[in-house]
Amino acid sequence: MERPSVPAMDELDAVLRDIEEMEEAIRVLKERVSQIPGEMSEQLGSDEARIAAARYLYWMTPDVPTQAIGYGLCGLGRNKLVELIGAAQVNIPCNRCKRPLLVRNRTHMLEITNAIKRGGRRFGRGYTFLCDACQKAMIEERYAWHQQIQQAQSERLRQLKTMPYAEYLASEEWKARRKRHLRSVGYRCQVCNTQGVVLDVHHRTYQRRGEEHYTDLLALCRTCHDLFHREGRLVK
Repeated sequence: MERPSVPAMDELDAVLRDIEEMEEAIRVLKERVSQIPGEMSEQLGSDEARIAAARYLYWMTPDVPTQAIGYGLCGLGRNKLVELIGAAQVNIPCNRCKRPLLVRNRTHMLEITNAIKRGGRRFGRGYTFLCDACQKAMIEERYAWHQQIQQAQSERLRQLKTMPYAEYLASEEWKARRKRHLRSVGYRCQVCNTQGVVLDVHHRTYQRRGEEHYTDLLALCRTCHDLFHREGRLVK
């Protein structure tokens, strides 16, 4: 291809070279950022001072890599460093208890920052920010609520299985299940395929009464249903 011979092309080449040089300069500076904590360690006079400096760099200078802070200042890996310097309190209240949040680590801080930018909810009941204690309490409350729901459902299922059959057929649960089955078969008799007639939903088995599967039920027109009860079998 022929290079365009115009002044704008010369300017473009110069700009691209400047970008390349700036990117190289940034790379060199980032390497330097990672080296400085190690030099700070030599200049600080005590372990307490190094820990205090590590805490400051970790929380206040997010562009300094955690690894550079940990190994450079304290000779520690990421997890040990975070454990050593501890959580930080920020001026953001927990939506539930209204106490200032404790930020566990940089990842946690990033989650909070992103939530602020989005302005959206991160938890149920409209909560955006929850401290660890409130988050744990809410999880426990949800679990207790879920257990109550399960117990209530189990008790209702026991009632459906043991109530008189005529009473079961009048229950809201059976009415909903019957309607769903008729809809699934297109309101047709599953034996003669007749449509537009009164249909009964017949139980092929009562083992799962209250929680019937599709195959437990059969939609029958009155003719096929009567034939079944008379013959004791389905005739196709």
